[in-house]
Amino acid sequence: MIPDKNSLLKQKKFALLTQNKDVLELGGGNGEFVFLCKPFAKNILSIDINPSSPHVKKSDIITFFKKNKKKFDLIYARHIIEHFEPEKVISIFKKSFESLRQNGLFIIIFPNLKNINVATYDFWVEFEHKRPYSAVGIIFELEKIGFKIIKKGPDNDSWDNSLHKKLIRKLRSLITGLPIEAPDYFIIAQKP
Repeated sequence: MIPDKNSLLKQKKFALLTQNKDVLELGGGNGEFVFLCKPFAKNILSIDINPSSPHVKKSDIITFFKKNKKKFDLIYARHIIEHFEPEKVISIFKKSFESLRQNGLFIIIFPNLKNINVATYDFWVEFEHKRPYSAVGIIFELEKIGFKIIKKGPDNDSWDNSLHKKLIRKLRSLITGLPIEAPDYFIIAQKP
């Protein structure tokens, strides 16, 4: 993978989170996260049911957690929960909690239902999606398990932030009366 400007900016952000840490990525797909973090992380393991990179291990998330005995400092889950029914999502949250060391972080990124395009169209294009989840519901379940929410909000890195695109979004918001929201939402939770 050849780094572009956007990848290099992401790499700086992930360097701070993964420096000398044992990291697990759920739903690693093409291996971009491994590429971004490998220079900094102590160890990184990325799993996916259908990996498209040799750096991502083929494994079902539920099966992996049933067999896993390792502890991690950080678990990263980008666009995976929408592929599962609620009871499996809660199981993933619980197993992530159990697999983290004290003060470990669980980072979840998922489709933002406050983005009108995502809620009415984009989410439904992918047939593998089981159902959307609201940030309020996810936060409730994470806190019930024992996580402390450190940071949350629209993931503004998930779309083109050029001046041109920002102006178009602002104009669309003024015309429709709908708020501008990024297509993704993130939650950073910590195991106390």
